[in-house]
Amino acid sequence: MGILQFNHYENGETIMEDQLITYLKHGRSEQVRQYVQEKKKQEYPSSFTAFMDEMLTQYGIKRKTIADRSGLSQDYLYKLLRGDKKTTERDYILAICLAVGMNIAQTQHALDISGLPKLDKRDLRSHVIMTAVEESMSIYELDEMLEKGGFNLLKVSPDMPSSEIKILNVESIPSRSARKFKEIDRTIEAEHCGLAPMDFNYWGILTVQDETETKYYVEAFYSSEYDHYIVLDEENYNLSQAWLKEQNEKLLAFDSRHPDLKDNEMALMNDEALRNEYMAIECAESPVQLMESFYSLKDAVNSDFFEFYLELDRATDKKVAETMGRVDDTRYFGYRVGAGINSCGPVSYLEAFNGANPEKREYLQIEEYSDGSQHFSASHDSCFMRMELGTFYPIYFGNSSKPEYYLSIDNLDDIPDEYSHYYYIFKNMQHEMHMAFSTDDATKMFGVGDQKLLEEEMENDFNLASALCDKGEFENAIQVLEDGLLVLEKLEAAGRDFTVTKICQLKNKSAVVKEVGNRKEWHELLVRVYGYKDALIRILGEGGITGDACWAVADSAIQLGQEAQENGEIEKAKSYTMDAIIILEGRSTSISEWICLFQSYTKYAFLIDDVQPEEAVEYSRKAINIAKKQHLDRYGYELQISTLYNNHAWVLWNRLGREEAIIYYGMAIELLESVLEEGKCSPESVKPDLKHIAEALIKLYMATNRNAEAKRLRERLLESGISL
Repeated sequence: MGILQFNHYENGETIMEDQLITYLKHGRSEQVRQYVQEKKKQEYPSSFTAFMDEMLTQYGIKRKTIADRSGLSQDYLYKLLRGDKKTTERDYILAICLAVGMNIAQTQHALDISGLPKLDKRDLRSHVIMTAVEESMSIYELDEMLEKGGFNLLKVSPDMPSSEIKILNVESIPSRSARKFKEIDRTIEAEHCGLAPMDFNYWGILTVQDETETKYYVEAFYSSEYDHYIVLDEENYNLSQAWLKEQNEKLLAFDSRHPDLKDNEMALMNDEALRNEYMAIECAESPVQLMESFYSLKDAVNSDFFEFYLELDRATDKKVAETMGRVDDTRYFGYRVGAGINSCGPVSYLEAFNGANPEKREYLQIEEYSDGSQHFSASHDSCFMRMELGTFYPIYFGNSSKPEYYLSIDNLDDIPDEYSHYYYIFKNMQHEMHMAFSTDDATKMFGVGDQKLLEEEMENDFNLASALCDKGEFENAIQVLEDGLLVLEKLEAAGRDFTVTKICQLKNKSAVVKEVGNRKEWHELLVRVYGYKDALIRILGEGGITGDACWAVADSAIQLGQEAQENGEIEKAKSYTMDAIIILEGRSTSISEWICLFQSYTKYAFLIDDVQPEEAVEYSRKAINIAKKQHLDRYGYELQISTLYNNHAWVLWNRLGREEAIIYYGMAIELLESVLEEGKCSPESVKPDLKHIAEALIKLYMATNRNAEAKRLRERLLESGISL
């Protein structure tokens, strides 16, 4: 990380020449190159506005991106950048510098010309901020470091506390040594240590070595009670491993001598002799000698190994996120299945989150009792988390005995009209709940006598095919899916109806065949899937469970419609696309179904816009509504949405209304500009569409005597390298 020593100060700043000597002495060529470039560079502008304009150009970043990254209000940020306002809050300028990605010299210059104190490593909070700048961290990552060090977070709004600068006496601070370390190995672990699912301890070990190849072991331990940072040399690390192994063997021997005490803590505590024997092992003093030991990052800030403590913090945070994901909110899992006992006896339950409308915070639950009866409910908080964790963490997850439902019924036919769309969600949940049964239970449920057939079907599913595809073994994946289809045929021959499963299996096979490049077989499989349309509609009419079959048939219809359009068979393309709409309209619940319906509306509007412009506009509006409500821009559909806006505007301009056309052309341009700015697609794939749509909007501006708007648009796009 290259944190410099505290000696070599002149007027509160580290002498740059000494810094260069340090870089040269330790062979840090990259820092030398950067230093020389900075010395060659002309002095930065003394005006904050001019300096920021230069930085925005150098880093290729736009003001809106800075606002998003910094956390500052967009209006206030723009006023700062234009020079309309000045600030006395140093953290605001630091937030801007971090958002841009400036280096330390540029950050110090920004503070200096703003009349604010520069960052000084003798102030411990500034020390942490300088580390974040040097490491090109985000503000979120910096805030995590500040919080762990016991400092105020970076202030980005008036309601947050300001931070006082406290310069420490240099003579009282031990200097860092000149040694340079490099990491050669790491281990990051988590261990469950309590009764509740969230009770974990975490630790990490980084093995580092210096220029003489002497090894050191930098360790960090994190528990609910304290954090601990230590360093061991190689001799003491090996001693610690041997001692821990010996302790473990003693505890295992104790357990083997007293097997009746396993999981019986009270018996151990009530027998004084046994308790003393156990405590003699558990509390034995370690012979290990620590090189250093700290209980907070703030205390460790002057350690030679401080950078590695920070790295352990970051790496362990990732481990925490990964571990806690297993007991996290249902919204991130789709479905959560559990079991327990309540006043009615044993109960299994399943919860789902309505991801189709996440802003509504709708959690749906099914409880199934031993007599086969079910109860259906909905709430605005996760009842799964309340049932699983409420006992241990009532403050965070609530009391599981007092759920707050806004819907609670015993029969799906009793769903109120305002929640009628829940019907199909609950149906899918019932399917998922039954799929969570054991193989024996599933066999009984389907009424299949030969259990081996069902086991084979479960073994040869799409998960295995997906794994083979990931390895590039497409032919083997196809064989796996064909085996599954043979099993389904045997089950159907025994008198069972596996239409839904067969639709999905055929669709899966078509995806793999397409990957292989066998277009003919892919087309044949699409036709087979589409051929189940009437059977699927019958199942839907009967209230049956369809799983992903609706999406499978609808998506096949869309792709067949695309083929028909490419062959000039427009009427056939319309028919296929309308079938997809019929299947999905009013039934879409999963994001894949919403995307498919969005594509169907978009395609149908395009196919009819020449002859039925009013109807085309209505279908376009439906597609636009889905794109907004389901946030399809988060799923990589920005280009398709911009095309939809463009087509919608074209129909409006030529047939219905110019004013609304201007709005949608503008929306298409803004969306493509954001794609370019955020680097989501290559400029080559975006700029031609952006230029085409902009030319149309400029023509519309000129036709409506809006020459000034046309000029501004030309200038704006010229900044992105697009000449009109």
